[in-house]
This record gives sequence, C-alpha cells and structure tokens, in this order.
Amino acid sequence: RQAPLTPEEFVIPADTPRCRREAEDRLLQSLIKPTDGVISRGINRKISLRVTRALLDTSLTPNQMTWIAAVFGALAIGIVLWGGTAMLIPGALLLQVQSILDGCDGEISRLKYIRSRLGEWLDQVGDDVVNVGYFAAAGWVTWQAGSALAFWLTVVGGTLHVVYQLSLY
Repeated sequence: RQAPLTPEEFVIPADTPRCRREAEDRLLQSLIKPTDGVISRGINRKISLRVTRALLDTSLTPNQMTWIAAVFGALAIGIVLWGGTAMLIPGALLLQVQSILDGCDGEISRLKYIRSRLGEWLDQVGDDVVNVGYFAAAGWVTWQAGSALAFWLTVVGGTLHVVYQLSLY
C-alpha cells in the first residue's frame, strides 16, 4: 500500500532523460523557501540551485560545501584587512559568493537526505563568524582611513550582533 501524498509532495517517473530533467527541476524548485528574502530569491537561490545541480552527482557532502563557502567568507575578510577601503567592494563581492554557496549546503543536504546536527551547527556558526568578521573588518579599515564614526559603529554594532548570536545559541 502507498501512503497518500501531501500537497507539497510529488512523484515523477524518471524513466527518460526528459522526465529525469523534469523531476530534477521540480525537486530544485521545491528548495525555494517562502522565507527567502529579496536578494536570496532574486539572485542567490537562482545561482545556488545551478551550482547544486552541478554538484549532485558528486561525493561532496553538505559539510564540505559549508567549508567551501566559509573559505570565500574568510577571503572576503582577508582582502579587506589586507587592502583597506579599496578592497571593500571586492570583499563584498566575495561575501556575496559566500552567501550564494552557503545556500548550496542546505540544498545538497535536502536533496541527498544527508542531515546532521553538527552540519546545522557548523553552517550557523560559520555564517555568524563570517558576518561579524566582515562587519568588523569593514569597520576597522574605514576607521583606519579616518572615520571616527566607523569605530563606534563597529564596536556597538559588533557587540550587539555578538550578544544577539549568543542569546540564540
């Protein structure tokens, strides 16, 4: 006996390449979250779904994808600290790449049915470290360039962000 499908579930026989592609398309579209923000829905998810599709037939795990995304975040922080205010835009672009790739770990997790509490924790902590790190790096180099306001905004904003994150943990 088969259990009835819920409204969000579907079955597509994948017995031809066309049907397989249709099934993959439907599965990938099911990953779009109603809570996705404007940037996530309009930019990030469109790119991350393509990356995820390309990675599905590999042995890459969600945790490995989390680390790959974190490397881009660390590079964003590093080039800002190394290059100063001239590197804020390239750093922001790397941070955007990190954000796009960060969506892939969850997509891979859901499509490959690989889920762990460690993976969820790693993803969350990695995101938080990258976000606070980039904010702090941008504030630091802006302060070093002569903005006294940047120092106080960085201290207050960074502190509030850390307090908020600690309260969530």
